[in-house]
Amino acid sequence: MQRSLLALDSERELPKIIMASLGERDLQRKEYFEKLIQSSLRKLINKEYDKCVTEVEKTSFFRDQFPSINWEYTSEAPFTLVIRSIYSYRLYSSKFIYDIISRWLIPGKRLNITSQFGCDFAFDDKDEERYILVELYLSLETSEDFKTIKQTLPMVASEIRVGVESIAQGMRILEIKGLNVDDKINLIQESIVGLMNQKPEHFDRGLFAEMQQFFVFSQEVFKEKREYRHLVRIICWQYLFRKSMQLNDEEDFQRLLRVKLMKTRLHYPYGAKTVLGVLVGVNPVRENERFGEQQVTRSIQNCIPSARLVSKSFLSNKKSDDAGVIIYAEFEKLDNNRFTYEELTKLRTELPKDLRGRIEQFMHPIFMPRNEEEIMRNILNLSKQLKSHDDIPQIIISFDSQSEHQISYRIILLRVIKNEDTSIQDLCSRHAFKFELIPDRIKIVGHIKRKYVKEANVFYVRLNKQSFLRKDHSLDLYKARQAILDELYRVFDDVRDYNGGLIAKENELFRTLKLSLKNNNEYFTELVLENFFYGITPVIMRSMLDVKLLETSFLILQDLLEDSASQSEGYLLKFSYQSKYIFAYIVSGDPSFQKGIDKAMVGLKLSRFQLIQSFMKIEDTFYLGLIFHSERFEERKRFCDVARKSLELWENKIENPSS
Repeated sequence: MQRSLLALDSERELPKIIMASLGERDLQRKEYFEKLIQSSLRKLINKEYDKCVTEVEKTSFFRDQFPSINWEYTSEAPFTLVIRSIYSYRLYSSKFIYDIISRWLIPGKRLNITSQFGCDFAFDDKDEERYILVELYLSLETSEDFKTIKQTLPMVASEIRVGVESIAQGMRILEIKGLNVDDKINLIQESIVGLMNQKPEHFDRGLFAEMQQFFVFSQEVFKEKREYRHLVRIICWQYLFRKSMQLNDEEDFQRLLRVKLMKTRLHYPYGAKTVLGVLVGVNPVRENERFGEQQVTRSIQNCIPSARLVSKSFLSNKKSDDAGVIIYAEFEKLDNNRFTYEELTKLRTELPKDLRGRIEQFMHPIFMPRNEEEIMRNILNLSKQLKSHDDIPQIIISFDSQSEHQISYRIILLRVIKNEDTSIQDLCSRHAFKFELIPDRIKIVGHIKRKYVKEANVFYVRLNKQSFLRKDHSLDLYKARQAILDELYRVFDDVRDYNGGLIAKENELFRTLKLSLKNNNEYFTELVLENFFYGITPVIMRSMLDVKLLETSFLILQDLLEDSASQSEGYLLKFSYQSKYIFAYIVSGDPSFQKGIDKAMVGLKLSRFQLIQSFMKIEDTFYLGLIFHSERFEERKRFCDVARKSLELWENKIENPSS
């Protein structure tokens, strides 16, 4: 067979072949490969070749025939198969041929390739195009293997032709057929090397470290279900995110949040499923911040309620030598449909902003011993309110403590006991009290007309914190308190909230403001509205300020939030005039300006309610809203001048700290 393989057709002259130098010791080997290349080229010759006269025409003819694949085999035992391929040189192409022949020539069976040879060559010394001849020898075990190969070889040859033309397509072919984790890791490493060579301006050796970090943090099942190209994308984007966060730390430390959406497919035994990959990089700007699976999932679901986290798809990658955390997670829809273009657009525009608001900060536990003197004083005050046997129960609700999952309130309840009355615990049990009730003490504190008993009850109510977390994960104590009060109203029919009068008025004004905005078809985010309203000082103004003034000030804030220029470096001062009122807003990324404003306003010697403030932080920007009232034009002008001067002095101090 060897002689037949190397037989030459002396009637047709081939173009000159230039081979890579193999050294003096390998002259015999070089001669063998030259004859092998010539033999393979002769198999491509047809009648068109006879029309080629010049060397250029002959080489052009063969170039048009590449990639070329041919094979020969013995039809009797022992069965031997020889496969040869000539094609334009591509990095890793010979490995692709080896993998597809050994693993997929007989599906489900790994074949033993007894020998493999490869040799580079060109048609001319000046030709920059290189070609490669690859030759593989296989020994087949049975006649059944031989029959199978005769059927599969043409199809595999077609796949080889596609794969050697484009290594990306070749890897795609192997991936469709199925790669194990080790093969994927090898392909990932090869791809990373290729990227570093192709784009050195974007990727340095730090990409290797990112790849190793990814291999450590991701489980085998994660790598197994995902295409290697997608894993490469995750690694590269993680590297770019981390690099941008490190540059941010060196130049101007501020909140940096990056989001990348990536469609991908998960491969299961029953088929492939398209999901949405979400990569988030964020650097902390405060101590004890928490940002993880829960925050990302809720943010996605806030934008698309039908989305759910894909099981075992969450990865959190944080290096020990920097503060940034990079999170990857995948989401699917409950109805298994794909995410629409509109949904993806919504995520791209709203998700970064939503994620910023969900970064939590751990707070130190509160140590506050119970003040028995205060409890007794409150019991005494409530006892004085009970003057008739028909008086409704009097209560004081006070925040007590919080744990990781619960918050606790202390309730002091005084009531007039009638003959048919049962204990507080039994009464709450009979009415299916929604929260956990922990009795503390029951005490008789007096009588009415020497006939009716005044009973003091001290007990604690525990609530699940989850129900009272706001969008930014801050705890809404007002809402929790109101939930307890609503339950007590339900159990006792009617109670008097002794220390909640001002809170009730605040809640009423807040509801009125919210309703007014809705009636005027104004769009607003409830979290921003809450921050605006509950940031108002003096505190008493939250219960007595005119709702129209609040609405005007809040709408100015809305305009500033929509204007990206207001969030640039330095500060922004904006005035709005309305009759005898001046609405002012100061916007800056540095909150220290507020101290200068407060000091300047003291110098104006204003009356208590002449100036109302609302200070809030939205994302990473600080907003101070001012409502100034004066009957006199001179006072209103002086207020504006003082505010401007204060900010100019503050900015000069920031820019020139030594002056």
